[in-house]
Amino acid sequence: MIELIYQSNNTGEILELSNIVTSISLDTQLNAGNELAVELLYDKALPFSEGSPISFVVDGVGLFYGYQFVNDDDNGKSTKLIFRDQLKYLLTNETYTFEYVYAPEVIKAIARDFNLRTGELENTSYKHQPMIHDNKKVLDIIMRYVDDLVRNTGEMYSFQDVFGSLTFKKIKNNIIDFIIGDGSLANKYQFKRSIDDSKNEVKLVQEDKDKNTRAAYIYKDSDNIKKWGRLLEYQTVDEKLNTAQINEYGRALLGLKNRVNKTLTLEAFGNTSFLAGRACKVELSTPGIDGVYIIEAAKHTFTGNTHKMVVDLKVV
Repeated sequence: MIELIYQSNNTGEILELSNIVTSISLDTQLNAGNELAVELLYDKALPFSEGSPISFVVDGVGLFYGYQFVNDDDNGKSTKLIFRDQLKYLLTNETYTFEYVYAPEVIKAIARDFNLRTGELENTSYKHQPMIHDNKKVLDIIMRYVDDLVRNTGEMYSFQDVFGSLTFKKIKNNIIDFIIGDGSLANKYQFKRSIDDSKNEVKLVQEDKDKNTRAAYIYKDSDNIKKWGRLLEYQTVDEKLNTAQINEYGRALLGLKNRVNKTLTLEAFGNTSFLAGRACKVELSTPGIDGVYIIEAAKHTFTGNTHKMVVDLKVV
C-alpha cells in the first residue's frame, strides 16, 4: 500500500496523491541527496507550491521525506513534481574550522547551523586532525570526514537523509535481512571485476620543515605486485602525526586499496529494503561473486501496481 502525503505551504491543505499519480520514481544514492519524482495529470486547482513537504510511505515503511523543488508542466497535459531531501541544503559553500573532533560532532554542528533534523549518528572512535575548510561545499566538508574515516580505520560509513532525518551509520551495521541469490532478485544482473583503481603499495611521505628532511613509510603486498605489477598510492601526511599513527593509517589504506573491486548491477521486481547506504549479502553460483555488498544506488519506479528497481552494488 502506497501513501503519498503532500502539504501545501501556501494554503496548509493536505493532499493524498497516491490515487491520482501516474508514476512515482525514488532515486537514492550513497552519501548523496535522494530524489522523489511524482507524475500526475495536470490540474490547475491543486495547490502545489515550492518548498512544500511530501512523505512517501510503502507498506507502512517511510521511504522518503522531502521538499518540492521543481514543478514541470507539460503544456497543461501532465505535471511532474520533483522533491529533494535535506542534503540538498548542504550543496552550498561555507567556511568551517574543526579541531580534533569526531565525525558525528561535525554533522551535528553543521545541521544546527542549517536548521536540519538529525537522527541516528553512530559514534566513532577516531578523532580527526585539525582541518580548515575555506569556502567549500558543505556536503563535501562532511564527506571529507567520512572519507578520512575509511582511510584511517578501513570502516565504511553512510551519510544519508532517512525519512527526514540526517543519519550517519557504519555500513556493516546496516545489512538488510535479504540475500540476493540464484532465482532471488538475480534473474538479470551484470557483474564486473576490476583493478583499475586498486593499489598494492602505499608510500606515505612526512616532511619535517624545521630539519628540511622527509621520511618515507612504505606498505606493500609483494605477492600482488608480482601478479598485477606495481600499483602505487603516494600521499603526504601531516607532520604532526607520530610513527604509530602513520603506520595505522598506512596499513588501513593498503587494506582498503589492495583488492579486486567487484560491482554488481541488477534489475528486478522492487523490494523497498534496497536503499542506498545499506548493505546486503550476495550468494550466487557464479564463481567469485559471493560476499557482502554496499548498495551504492537504488532507483525504484512505481507504475500502477508494478514496482521495479535497478540497484548498483559494490563489494565491501
